[in-house]
Amino acid sequence: MQKQIQIILITTILFFTTSTYPQVSSAKDSIEWAFKKIERGQKHSTDSLENAIKYYTEAIRIGKKAKNNHLLYNAFFRLGYQYYLMDNRGKAHYFFQQSIEVEKHLEASELIFNTSYYVAVIHYLNDDYSSALKSLTAAEKSTLKNPNIKRRLLIYTLRVKIYSYLDQYDLAKQLLNKAIKISLEEKDTPYLHSFYEALADLAKKGKKYDEAITYYKKSNQSLVNLKSSKVPEFRSYNYNQIGNCYFLKKDFQLARKHYLIGHRIADENNIQYYALNNLLALVKLETQLGQYKKAFEYMSLVDSIDTENDIGLEIMKNSRIGNLFYKTNELNSALFYYKRSLKLTEERKGKINISRFRIGFNSRDYSKSLSIARIYKTLYKKTNNISLFDSLFKYINISRSRSLFENASRLNLPSTNPYLASMEKIDDFYKSIRTLEQTGPGTIEELDRLKYTLVSKQVEIIKDDAASFKTITRNEYQKYLSDNNSCSIIYTVNEHDQFAIYLDGQNTKVIDLNINPDSLQNNIKKLFESAFNNSEIKNLVFNAKLSHSVYLSLWDQIEKNINILKNVIIIPDQNVLNFPFDILMYDAPEYSIYSINGQQDYLEKLLIQKYNFSYLPSANIIKAFKKRNENKDVFLIANPHFNLEYKINQEIINHSGWSFEPLMYSNAEIKSIKEYYEDAVVFNREKAVKGNFENRLSSAKIIHFATHAFIDTVFDLFSGLVLTLPNDLSDNGFLLGFEISQLDLNCDLVTLSACESGRGKIVSAEGVMGLPRLFLNSGARSVLMTLWKIDDMQSASLIPVFYENINQKKLSKIEAVGEAKRMYLRNKNNNYFSHPFFWAAFSLYGDAGTIHSSRIKTETNNMLVLVLFIFAGLLVLVFYQKRLNRQIKQS
Repeated sequence: MQKQIQIILITTILFFTTSTYPQVSSAKDSIEWAFKKIERGQKHSTDSLENAIKYYTEAIRIGKKAKNNHLLYNAFFRLGYQYYLMDNRGKAHYFFQQSIEVEKHLEASELIFNTSYYVAVIHYLNDDYSSALKSLTAAEKSTLKNPNIKRRLLIYTLRVKIYSYLDQYDLAKQLLNKAIKISLEEKDTPYLHSFYEALADLAKKGKKYDEAITYYKKSNQSLVNLKSSKVPEFRSYNYNQIGNCYFLKKDFQLARKHYLIGHRIADENNIQYYALNNLLALVKLETQLGQYKKAFEYMSLVDSIDTENDIGLEIMKNSRIGNLFYKTNELNSALFYYKRSLKLTEERKGKINISRFRIGFNSRDYSKSLSIARIYKTLYKKTNNISLFDSLFKYINISRSRSLFENASRLNLPSTNPYLASMEKIDDFYKSIRTLEQTGPGTIEELDRLKYTLVSKQVEIIKDDAASFKTITRNEYQKYLSDNNSCSIIYTVNEHDQFAIYLDGQNTKVIDLNINPDSLQNNIKKLFESAFNNSEIKNLVFNAKLSHSVYLSLWDQIEKNINILKNVIIIPDQNVLNFPFDILMYDAPEYSIYSINGQQDYLEKLLIQKYNFSYLPSANIIKAFKKRNENKDVFLIANPHFNLEYKINQEIINHSGWSFEPLMYSNAEIKSIKEYYEDAVVFNREKAVKGNFENRLSSAKIIHFATHAFIDTVFDLFSGLVLTLPNDLSDNGFLLGFEISQLDLNCDLVTLSACESGRGKIVSAEGVMGLPRLFLNSGARSVLMTLWKIDDMQSASLIPVFYENINQKKLSKIEAVGEAKRMYLRNKNNNYFSHPFFWAAFSLYGDAGTIHSSRIKTETNNMLVLVLFIFAGLLVLVFYQKRLNRQIKQS
């Protein structure tokens, strides 16, 4: 209902500016009569709409008989619109589709726009966003033949609403800037208020609440001269959103004031939806302030309004009731309403077949599942009932990184698909940049345009083969931990909850943490800035005081409550993503700050000396791993060759995060690794071309990249790895995110020995959207990544030890990486290079277990052959000795 209200004004404008077409005289009167009844102001009467339907139906009958396509199109289209006004979306969609079939014979771009746009509206209202975007694309194509600014703005408006509604704010913002530019050039436009509203929504999403309030007020101001019966609805919405901004700023008095104004406007104009929306906001506000009696009064008003036909309102209503019951300690009632809210959200999300769009919905799931988990945690701590712990475990994991498990592994698309065409265009453009054909002004803008085009085409693809989501049970996860001699700690750290769940093969424990989330984030940020993010390595320090402070927040209480096993799998919450627990200091330091050139005795008190760490996005990923096959290949891709003739514009390099500096020590790194995997296939220097190995990766057990990585913090599709540009320009010399997502892997390990390969955009509930996630989604069980810029000389000394631990010592991956770090520290003997900057960046993401069926070092094979040879020789010797003895006896 909300979405229909938001677009009813612009669609009404479109409807009454639609051109009429030649009609046969026998049908003309019935159509004109129907329109006269509507134009007399009776269109909101059910009786007049039904009469209009009767006349349009008669026109269709006559049009079919006369075989007049203009008449048929006109009647089908207008009949579809009447059903649209009556919110009968099924029939509206049917008759719009009929008009599309007729318009194919007319070749009129104006007709194509009308029907395609309205079909998009119907799909949008039905939450079928992929189909809506496809229809909008068809409408947009029709405007290219006959440019019409207002129609382009109509398309932009609906696209922005779709992108914003699904939390695709980067796409929305890019399109919105284009729409605003056009809108400001057109002084007479009815869409300006919606663009200000969209700007406000984006600012609110970015937590820029004052900026959002300013834009919502501008939206209201732009409504002053707009003549439409829908103005009160827009004003009520804006006041509601201003109230939400003040609520988030914790200015509750101003929030209440604007909610009440929004409710009054809606109530006076009999607009049930916004009356209800503001009432629900008041319930939330009074619950937050502990005014439960007032909250229940508002809730009784909410209950008097029917919301069954609007799933969005039902979700909000059940969530607000759940909050109210939770605050009044009626936990079973709260649980009922929270679960109902989550169930309705799941039903809505079930209509979204696009993994990128599901990401936004998963963040909404997360808050609801956390509310449910909070109740189960409270009940479990009271009763110690293991079934309650099982429910807590389920809901604490259910929405973490969920879209990672729901993605289809590969897209099987026809060669004519627009997405593939966009991939080819961006591939060609990257080639032109690397060969200096594109260096001038506008190159960056064109590259960004192509990126947005590719993403917009991707989100139009329906993935019917999307994997079904499977949750892991507590028993299954404990078996996994037992099999890998590990324990796991799942963190929940936000403004409402601060606790950790501990599990190993035998034990479970819930530990409350005394954490201020804002202080924790601030301490982690300062620790990183001092130890890892300084541009001059010689100026790096280690803030031992902060390290110990974070230890007290995240680890001390757990260690005091349970005997933690040595191998620890961390499932972090958003506040501790990409944080290396290795560097936490378990004893109070002698000094607050240690310089990189000074004494390094603090190293003996870091958690790396006691534990091995790896990280999972969610326990559920264990269920998503492919069944292991017999892959045994090891591929080593290293030190690409960069043609010095091509000196790419530095501005482009800085914008994209590319690096083409030679990696002096990567060859030594590969040579050392090859000692343990003699049959490994090496692609280095001129051979490090994507085409040489891309189609062979499906047979790999281990894939090792020693090259430069670059991270796109807007879209992970454009993060990637730098490779050699082939002489024949058969590819662009990059392995990009959208190409990684299409790999069909079944490997135990991908190592990204490259700077900052673990970075990416952080998305609520999903985690870090970067290269490791893309490789996991493509079938890798685990990724060894780096968290900051690394020194390739030190990497060349640490990484081979990791592989030696796996291949020779048969350690699990979690043990191998921990032992490699400790061995590195022992070898450095507390000197300059023992600072955490040089070793703590390496982080294992994914499966912590052993690598099966790895190739054995050749010396071992040779030893086995030698033993067999000696054994065979002994058998021959024994045989001849027995034969000789028989001959002696016979003689």
